[in-house]
Formats: sequence, C-alpha cells, structure tokens
Amino acid sequence: MVSVLLVTYQSSKVLESCLKHLADCSMADQLEIILVDNASRMEDWEYTKKLLDMYQENFYSVKSMRLDKNLGYAYANNRGAENAEGEYLLLLNPDCYVGKDAIEKCLHVLENRQDIGAVGCQLRMPNGELDLACKRSLPTLWNSAMKFSGMAKRFSRAKWIASYNLTYLPDDISCEVGCICGAFLLTRMSLYRKLSGLDEDYFMYGEDIDFCKRLKDRGFLIWYLGETTSIHVKGGNGGKKSKKSLHSFYNSMDIYFRKNSNHARLSIWMVQCLIQIILFLHKLKFDWVSKSIKNV
Repeated sequence: MVSVLLVTYQSSKVLESCLKHLADCSMADQLEIILVDNASRMEDWEYTKKLLDMYQENFYSVKSMRLDKNLGYAYANNRGAENAEGEYLLLLNPDCYVGKDAIEKCLHVLENRQDIGAVGCQLRMPNGELDLACKRSLPTLWNSAMKFSGMAKRFSRAKWIASYNLTYLPDDISCEVGCICGAFLLTRMSLYRKLSGLDEDYFMYGEDIDFCKRLKDRGFLIWYLGETTSIHVKGGNGGKKSKKSLHSFYNSMDIYFRKNSNHARLSIWMVQCLIQIILFLHKLKFDWVSKSIKNV
C-alpha cells in the first residue's frame, strides 16, 4: 500500500482535479489518502471535506486533519506521516495531477532497486513546459549562481553551466539525479521515519532538496523516471509568486547552505549577498508592476 500525503492550504480549486487523477490511476484501490490542511479558511476546509467524501470509495482509505496554525509544509507532512500505514509514502502537492501509471511505475523502481531512496517522475506544467524542478542537482555555490544569474537558461545545453536543472539531459531520460521535486516524491516509509521526515526548519521550499541530500548522505540514490509523466500546475497550493513566497524561497536557500556547506562562513556570506541582490531586483519589479496597475 502507498500512503499519499496531501498538504493543503487554500487548495480547494485544484484539489478536485488532484483527487480525480488519483482515483483514475492504476493503483487507486491501493492508495491510502492522508490530507493535512494547513489552517485554510473554514469555507475552504468545508469544501475540502466534501471532496474527500465524494472520492472516498475510490481509495483503500481516506484520512484527514486540519491544523490550527500554518507551521509550514514540512511540519504538516510530518504530522500526516505519523498517521500513515503504507509501506511506501508519496509526497504529492494538491496541484499535481498524477499520470495514470506514474505511481505504479515509480513504485516498481523502488521495489526492484534497494539502493534507490526516492523516485520522481517527469512533471509537465499545463502549458506543456517541463517543470525544471523535477530533475536537479543538489545546489552548490557555482550552479546556484549560474541559475539565478540567468546564465543557465541562456546556455541550457552546456553541462558545466546548466547543471542546476540538468537541462542538458533529455526530458524523457531515466537516471540518477541530485534531487527531485517534492510535488511528487515517492520514498519508503521506513526511510522517511529513519530520517525523521522533512526538516521543519524549512517553512516552504527547500525541504525536498534537503531530504534528498540526507538520503544521499546515507548512500541512497535519487532517481528521476522520465518515462512517465504527471502535471504540475504550480502555485495552486498557496504558493503563487508574491513578496512573501519569494522571501520564503530565498530564506530556504540560506538555510540549506548553512546546514550543508563545507565552507560555511564564505558560503553563507556569498549566498546572503546573492539573495539580497535578487530580492532587491524583485522589489523593483513588483514596485514597477504595482505602479503600472495604478496608472491603468
């Protein structure tokens, strides 16, 4: 049995499609759905419960809980995992719509490769573009600088420049990568618990990278299965681009390098400088957009 962990926050608009795709997948009757709501508005939570009731008969079982306070994505996932009974655990965003055979094929990898600790599939956005987060290297100062400076996008086929998102690799390849996206991440329940789940120092973003790093530190491979595809809407789970979400993203980067850099002081200083520059540029962008709207 696979326990599917869904963490919601104002997610009712995307949740129905998520549940529909889960119900239509090849393993629906072997799925334990565990939904943890991160203190959404009461009307959103009430609608969420109605949706769960509508689809309950499609799954092995359905469990749900609503937290009194939003303490972050990692915290909510860990509370949900405490109630999971499956041998395998799928971290799934409510704005991620699984392909019909995606869970089955990823599970097959874990069942046949004891050296693999987590599996993700190819994620496509609604416009057909690849969600670049579905196959990545672990962050380094170099590949992060190349990504956030725009160089990796400009030279997307150059291995030494575009290593952050591995854009030089074919999208449909299946291979070992540095990390996969937490929007669709399948692992063994025993490993998740052995690692004490996701690191709750991360509020939103970065916890999937950190989890993959800790798996690799224990000798496990992270596997990208490009032969099967799911859809990732992005931003449908309370994560749309805003000043707050951008700060969360870059704060997560800061936390990651503090925890994992071999040259902590230099790395932290360089990362913080980079973050401040990026946030300043984003502030200019947001201010310009706001002024433009006011002038319309």
